Amino acid sequence: MGTARSALAKMRYCHLLQLLLLGYGWTCTIIATPINITVSHLSPTVSYTPSRSGDSENTWNVTYIDPQDAPNNGSIGDGPSSHYTTFNDASASLGFVGTAIYVYGYTNGSTDDVSLRIDGQKLNKGEKDGLLGWKEGLKNQWWDLAVNVTGSGGVGIQAITFTVNFGNKG
Repeated sequence: MGTARSALAKMRYCHLLQLLLLGYGWTCTIIATPINITVSHLSPTVSYTPSRSGDSENTWNVTYIDPQDAPNNGSIGDGPSSHYTTFNDASASLGFVGTAIYVYGYTNGSTDDVSLRIDGQKLNKGEKDGLLGWKEGLKNQWWDLAVNVTGSGGVGIQAITFTVNFGNKG
């Protein structure tokens, strides 16, 4: 948050200087500051199809890494978790503005059990456990991330991080 405030303060200061010095032909340039924003798999900004909660054989299910952390009798779960499914053709999506995207999670089968794309472009493949895929060097604009389950080995999504440049248009 401090970086965002600092960049915002610089931008306001720059705009004030531009107004004051406009008559002298001076300009002020702000270098874009990259900021990483991480979205939990539990965030309502992540859409799940066919649904975000149900039997993991038919849709996505909130799954806790340690079974002892799973909710019982309506209680709230605790500990690391993911949205998990073994349903072939299940999908998750997130719209974002940014220059990079990183998808964290795991597959019980192979990395071929999941397809990761933004606006049709494939993401770089990562590991079976941890960073599933990423794409860097994007234009700072609106993108649609699509995570598609392409096998039945099981896929879990834990978090999605995207990088946005705050400041000048990038």
